[in-house]
Amino acid sequence: LHLADNEVGAEGAQEIGAALQTNRTLTYLDLENNQINSQVRHLFQSPFHALRSLSLEFNQVSDSGAEVIAKFLETDATLTSLN
Repeated sequence: LHLADNEVGAEGAQEIGAALQTNRTLTYLDLENNQINSQVRHLFQSPFHALRSLSLEFNQVSDSGAEVIAKFLETDATLTSLN
């Protein structure tokens, strides 16, 4: 699913995060160049069931957001590509 350059922000990140919790089919999600920074935590609420590749390039992820991602990657075995 290609959602790059769509001005996804806090509310969008929350909705996408909620959808990822129940997703069983989406394997690729491109969120490049949106407005997801500290809201990145909403995307990493629970392990992914099917998502293998996620692109967050050019989103200015904050230090606290990077910490959330790092902790998530310690336990998630599904995601194999993170940009």
